[in-house]
Amino acid sequence: MKELVEAVREWGFFQVVNHGVPRKVLKRMLSEQREVFHQPFNKKAKDKFLNLPAKSYHWGNPNAACLSQFSWSEAFHIPLTDISRIKDYKTLRYFLHLYLHCLYFVIHTKV
Repeated sequence: MKELVEAVREWGFFQVVNHGVPRKVLKRMLSEQREVFHQPFNKKAKDKFLNLPAKSYHWGNPNAACLSQFSWSEAFHIPLTDISRIKDYKTLRYFLHLYLHCLYFVIHTKV
């Protein structure tokens, strides 16, 4: 834990590897995320996409001051309490729950 705190202080960000979440789960999560992000923009930006409020989907760069600073980015903010609300993407919902279960197991067995 000390090394984690030090990494945050020194670097501000980091990537955790060999954390214990099975590779199969990570690969499937990536596949499910790609399916969602490859949907048309208008569909993703619509209120109630994934059965979540429109404010759950973010895109663009709000800090861009000129065109050369504008890079495209997208994100879904899905609170843990809202995962069960996802209706049309049942496999995504399942793997989000499975991923969280794996993280819970890692946290409570490795620390």
